Amino acid sequence: MQFTKSIITFFILSSLMSCNFFSKDKNQKEEEIPLETYFEGEIKLSESRGYQGSLFKIYTTYHISENRIKREQKAKGLNAVFNMKNGIIIDLTTDSIILYYSDVFQKNKHTLTVKEYDT
Repeated sequence: MQFTKSIITFFILSSLMSCNFFSKDKNQKEEEIPLETYFEGEIKLSESRGYQGSLFKIYTTYHISENRIKREQKAKGLNAVFNMKNGIIIDLTTDSIILYYSDVFQKNKHTLTVKEYDT
């Protein structure tokens, strides 16, 4: 009976030691992990509408950097004839938001501050 208790105790202690519960290195490794950084890059999406999915297409592109986001949509498929493009550019360093639209016949651009855009 005493032998069984000592074997069980030895097994429990060895399993705890193998899991590094008592190790100080685990805490040091957690401190060395760098903080996560923000995403910076480009995201491209495409959306199809219509019976076969190819009649009306919209391509959306996001350009993301630290203080600037640009979202642009272009029409393709049947609407590619009009060369339509619209988007928004948010620039936090200059405190400006630019809304724009262009097609074959016209080009429009409107600039706001972030506060004006929120209201």
